[in-house]
Amino acid sequence: MQHKKDFEQQTIQSSFWTLIGVFAAIVGVNILSYYINVSIGEFQASSRNISDSIRGKTINANLLFLEIIQGASDKDLNEVWKIIENTQEDIRRIGHNEIEEKIGNALLKFKGAMLELNTALTDPANKSSLADCEAAYYKAYTALNEATSSVDPYLKSIGESKITTMKTIYIALSVVIVGLLCFAGWKVKLFVEMISAMEENNRKQNKLLATAVNSMDTMLMFMDSEQQITLWNSAAEKYFGIPVSKAEKTNLFETLPFMAQYATSYHKAMQLQKPEEMRGLKLNVSDIERIVDIKIIPSSGETGVLVAIDDVTDLEAGKKRAENSQRLETVRNLMRNLIDDFNEIFSSLDKTLGTIEESVDASSQEEATEMKNFLAAIRSTSLKAQDKVKKLVSMAKEKEFVPRKTELNTLVTKVLDICQDMFGEKIQINRTLYDSKAFTMADPELLDTVLFNMLENSAHALTVMRPDGQPQGGIIEVSLEKIYPDRNYRQIHPQAVASSYWVLNIADNGVGMPPETSARIFDPFFTTKDKFGAAGVGLSVADEIVRRHRGFMELYSVPGQGTSFSVFIPEMV
Repeated sequence: MQHKKDFEQQTIQSSFWTLIGVFAAIVGVNILSYYINVSIGEFQASSRNISDSIRGKTINANLLFLEIIQGASDKDLNEVWKIIENTQEDIRRIGHNEIEEKIGNALLKFKGAMLELNTALTDPANKSSLADCEAAYYKAYTALNEATSSVDPYLKSIGESKITTMKTIYIALSVVIVGLLCFAGWKVKLFVEMISAMEENNRKQNKLLATAVNSMDTMLMFMDSEQQITLWNSAAEKYFGIPVSKAEKTNLFETLPFMAQYATSYHKAMQLQKPEEMRGLKLNVSDIERIVDIKIIPSSGETGVLVAIDDVTDLEAGKKRAENSQRLETVRNLMRNLIDDFNEIFSSLDKTLGTIEESVDASSQEEATEMKNFLAAIRSTSLKAQDKVKKLVSMAKEKEFVPRKTELNTLVTKVLDICQDMFGEKIQINRTLYDSKAFTMADPELLDTVLFNMLENSAHALTVMRPDGQPQGGIIEVSLEKIYPDRNYRQIHPQAVASSYWVLNIADNGVGMPPETSARIFDPFFTTKDKFGAAGVGLSVADEIVRRHRGFMELYSVPGQGTSFSVFIPEMV
C-alpha cells in the first residue's frame, strides 16, 4: 500500500515537473515568436515605408515639375531638386549597392531630362528640340519607375528569409514541446480514474459553449457531411421563425431555400477546406428586405460546415447616411462659392441698372416709358434671382442645432397657411392635425425648412412636373399623428428606436416616381427636375435635419398616382 502511494506520489511529481517544462517551453516559444514577429513587422513596415517613400517622392517630383513648366505652380525648380535629394537619402537606406546604384543612375538621368526639357521650354533657340526633350523626359521617368520597382522584390526576399528563420525555430521548439507532451501523456495514462472528472468538466464546458452560442446575435448553423443541421442557435430560431426542434436533423437547403443559390460556395468550402464569404446579400425575411453577410466555414477533417449569417441592414443604412452627409458637405462648399460669385454679379448689376436709369434720355415720352419698363423688367428678374440666392444661403449655412420645446400643430399650421397663399387656388391643401397639443424637443426653424421643402416638392409634382397637356394642380394631404412602435413595427421600420414618434405625413396625387428614382431621392445632387434647373439638394438637406433630430424619413410613390412622405420625429429628443 505504501509502495503504491509512493509510486503515485512519484508519478504526480514527475508529471508536475514535466508539465512545468511543457509550460515553460510554450512560454518561451510565445515570447520568442512575439519578438520575431515584432522584428518582422518592423522590417516590413520599414521596407514598405522606404518603397512607398521613394515611389511617392518620384511621383511628387514629376507632378511638381509638370506644374512648374505648365505655369500651374508658383514654385521653382529648387523645390523639385529638394524632393530628388530627399529621394536619394531614401535610396541609401535600402542597403543594397546594386539597387541603390541602379535607382540613383535613373534618378540622375531623370533630373537631367528635366533640365533639358526646362531649357527647351524657356530658351527660344531650343524650341526645335522640344519634342525630343519631351520624349527623353518621359523615357527617363519610365526608366526611373522601372528601377524603383526592383525595391519591393528585394525587400520581400529579406522578409521571407526572416519568416523562414522563424519557421525553423518554431519547428525545433515544437519538436521539443511534442516530446515533452508525449512524456506527459505517458504519465497521464496512469491516472485513468480522472477520466470521469474530466468528462464532467467537458459537459460543463459544452453547456457553457451552448449558452455562449445561443447568446450571439449572429445566426449560426452547423451541418454535418450529409448537409444535415446539427446546430441551430437561438438567433437563427428568432430570425427565421423556425424552432430548433424543426430545424435540427433537416437538410440545410430545404430548411433555408435561399441558401440553394450559394450551394456552389458551400461545396467549394468543403472541398478546398477554405472559408467562403459573401457580403451585402439581399434577402426577404417575413416579406421584409434585409441585407446580410454570409460566411461558410469548413471544420477540420471535412466533418461539417459552419454557416454564420449576420444581418447588416442597419450598418449598411448607417454607411449610406454617412456617405450622404459627406456629399452634402461638398454641396454646401460649392454653394458657398457660387453664392459669393452671384452676390458680386447682382451688386454690379444693380449699380449698372441705376446708372442706366439715371442716364435715360429718350426723345419721346413713349420711348422713355418703354425704356423704363424694360429696365424694370430687368430689375424684377434680378430681384427674383437674388431671392433664389438667399434661399441657397439658408440651405448652405451650417445652422447650429438648438432644440427647444415645440408644439408641432402650431408649426405645421403656420407653414401650411404660408404655402397655401404661395401655391394659389390650383393646389388644395387638406390638413388633419393631432387632436391635442403635440409637443416635442426640436429646432422649429429647421423643421420649418423640412416642411417647406416637402410641400414645395409636392407642389411641383402637381404642376410643373406634369406632362404637357395635363391639368395643373391637385391635392396635398397633410396629417400629424403619434405612434408607439412595437416589435413587429420595428421589423418593418428598423430605424425606429425611440418609444414614441410624431409622424408628419405629406401626400400628393401628382406625377409619382418609379422605384429606381425613389431609391435615390435623398441623395445630394440627385433631382427629378433637371429641366427646371433644380439643384437636387432640398430633400438631402431635409433628410439631414430630420436625422439631427434622431428621426428618419420614408416615402411611398407610384408613377402616375402620387407620392407620400412620412417624417418621423421622436416625441422627446
